[in-house]
Amino acid sequence: MPLVTETVTFRMFSSASDVWSAVTAATAVFPMAMPNLYAGIKRNRRDGFTEGSIRDITFGPAYSRVVGSGREEILEVDHSNMTVKTTMNDDGAFVPRLFDSVDITTAVVPSSRANLRATGCTITCVGRDQS
Repeated sequence: MPLVTETVTFRMFSSASDVWSAVTAATAVFPMAMPNLYAGIKRNRRDGFTEGSIRDITFGPAYSRVVGSGREEILEVDHSNMTVKTTMNDDGAFVPRLFDSVDITTAVVPSSRANLRATGCTITCVGRDQS
C-alpha cells in the first residue's frame, strides 16, 4: 500500500506556550476556534489528551461532506518538544473512505526571532492508501 503524506504549516501570532495550551485543550478549544473544521470533539476514553486517550471527532462544514466523523487515539505526548502524535484507524466514516489509517503529528515550533511572537504549527498526516 502506498503512503500518502500531507504536511500543513501555518503561523500564529501568539507565544508557543499559548499555542501549546490550545493544542492540549483541543477537545474544548478547537470546536470554538475553528467551527468550520470541528463541529465537536468528545472524550471517549481518559482525559482526551494523555497517551491512550481516545477522542471522537465530528468534523464541521468544511469537511462534513467528505469526512463526517472519526475516532482519534493519542499515541504520544511530548510536552518539552510540544509535539503530539495521534492515529485514526477505526470503523468511523473518515478512515475507511480514504485510507486504511492516518497517523498525525502536530508540532508547535517557537519563533527563532526573539522579537517575533509568531509561532509555527506543523501538522503532518500520513495515510496508508487502500489501493
